[in-house]
Amino acid sequence: MNLQSLYYFSELAKTLHMTQTAERLFISQQNLSNHIQRLENYYGVKLFERKPRLQLTYAGEQVLEFANMINRESINLTNILSEIKNEATGTIRFGGSPLRINAILPYVLSEFTQQFPHVEIRISDVLSKELENKVLNYEVDFAVVTGHEPHPELIDVPLMEDPLYLCVSKKLLEKHLPDTYEMIIKKSANGTDLKDFADIPFCILENRLGKMIDQVFKDASVMPKVYSTSILTQISTAIGLKGDAACFVPHLGLANIIDRLPPDMYIFPVLYKGKVLVQTVNLICRANQYHPAFEKLFMELLKKRYQEIAELKMK
Repeated sequence: MNLQSLYYFSELAKTLHMTQTAERLFISQQNLSNHIQRLENYYGVKLFERKPRLQLTYAGEQVLEFANMINRESINLTNILSEIKNEATGTIRFGGSPLRINAILPYVLSEFTQQFPHVEIRISDVLSKELENKVLNYEVDFAVVTGHEPHPELIDVPLMEDPLYLCVSKKLLEKHLPDTYEMIIKKSANGTDLKDFADIPFCILENRLGKMIDQVFKDASVMPKVYSTSILTQISTAIGLKGDAACFVPHLGLANIIDRLPPDMYIFPVLYKGKVLVQTVNLICRANQYHPAFEKLFMELLKKRYQEIAELKMK
């Protein structure tokens, strides 16, 4: 049995596409096919059905579980031996959405690289639902996510409660609510009732946060006037800050732009059933995963930075 063949097999099992996998591994399709054939000959079973499309056999699923375990333990062993040799080198595979990476990574890396200048940071900047699978599939070591459901193979470390805010410009309020906007501003200082904003256009999100916001609209019996839609909070925020539509921005997002907010922009906490709507931000990693000293420091710096952001006051 060849460990490299097992690794190539596990990579092919992720995509079930020979050409894409070979290109990603920088090998020829024939070379990849030879590695798969070598494993099938070694175990005496067929690992893939080739027609009508490439898919794992039941035997292939069992070998994949074993291959993933081997890959995981190989990473753990490399980290353990690196510490035994006192080598401050290695790789951190870290994941987070662009919003959550922008808020913390520049600060964390500045301090981290002073102690571990030879550790490489590989970043997967994708949405939370993809990150959970990447952690489970050993594609990233740990990730920052929201809206995470507990999983028996994952460890969750709460980082912060992330409140949601409605950002709306004064000119937008004056245009759509000329007779009531001053009263609404005072009323919304401690939390919004979206009924008061039913006549203004909104930048709508089509992600996990957007689903939460949709519940707030439904609870207020409001059908929002849609100005734009996006799965990325940064895009929605950039459009909203131009002042022609209201947008929803989490505390983390505001921390990135608070110094650049237009002077006429109001920030109101979003209420749901009488309470400020929040998302829990978690750090997730695989259970029974070995963390070398540099990973432990990186995670501690993440916690520190998120706590600093949580303590920022939004006005």
